[in-house]
Amino acid sequence: MAKFIALAAAFAVVIFAHPAAAKAACPANNHQQLYDMNERLIVPENRDLDEAVTFIKARMAACPDDYEGLGYMAIQMGNVIRLRQDPTKIHGDIDLGFTLVAKGSAVYKPNTPAFSVTAKNGQPASFFTIGHVSSTITDVYIPMMAQSARADNVHPSMAGLVKIDCPYPMNYTSRAQDEAKLWLRANKEFGRLWLNRQWTINRLSNLAAACGPLKPVFLLGVAEIENELVKDIELSIDTANRSAGFFTTLADRNKIEQLEAQRKKQAAVAAKAYEAFFATKFFENEELKYLSKGLTIRTDVSDYPSYRLEKLREIAGLPAK
Repeated sequence: MAKFIALAAAFAVVIFAHPAAAKAACPANNHQQLYDMNERLIVPENRDLDEAVTFIKARMAACPDDYEGLGYMAIQMGNVIRLRQDPTKIHGDIDLGFTLVAKGSAVYKPNTPAFSVTAKNGQPASFFTIGHVSSTITDVYIPMMAQSARADNVHPSMAGLVKIDCPYPMNYTSRAQDEAKLWLRANKEFGRLWLNRQWTINRLSNLAAACGPLKPVFLLGVAEIENELVKDIELSIDTANRSAGFFTTLADRNKIEQLEAQRKKQAAVAAKAYEAFFATKFFENEELKYLSKGLTIRTDVSDYPSYRLEKLREIAGLPAK
């Protein structure tokens, strides 16, 4: 028995002296190592995207409090996504990018030192990553989600209603607004050509469910897109009327009546979406009051969300409130 206890004690000493899952320490020169990794991505013969992603994941775990380092890695993921040729890995790359954005935003502290390295030319270089991260989201992550979807590789957050993590904390309201505005713009400019609006509605609905205090931003985005559908149908009605001219045939009248019925139905859907937005009582939050003028901060009162809701209820034949 004594021998067994002695063996057990010795085994325990080995276990605690050499922990198998010890967390890697964040290196003092983390920024320099990240910069050097990015430099290797620039040179085709030195480029290994999978190695870069593995490196970034490990460094994200080892340096969870390095705000500027996490920001730089989010930018690096933008470079990886641009270079990626394998469509099966694009979604994982985008998700990792958004994870880095969320983790970095969560550990921000005022007066955080800039990202500082010795550049390739031997000179010291430093910059703050915040603006570059924001532009990486709008210039790479979201456009690549749309481009991937167009190639029949739809990101899960666009394919349907699923649970996702919110990449935008309350102190980064502008990034949430930028994403909502970008999807709205994409629907206006490309929706009739190739962008399935339901993809964007799914994405914004999932963000609304995930992002708590920022829910109003994304619900307004959904409402604005639903309203664009009403405008599309109105354009079709106008085109059908002009085509029919003075001598409207029965077929013309039937077509126009069908379009008007579609318009009425879609107006009810859009009105419901705006009502969900107003139900959040966003106006009680000082940081979100601006939404009363819409995502693009309109100056024309007749284009405010409240006025749009009133007109949509009228089109849908719903009682005024």
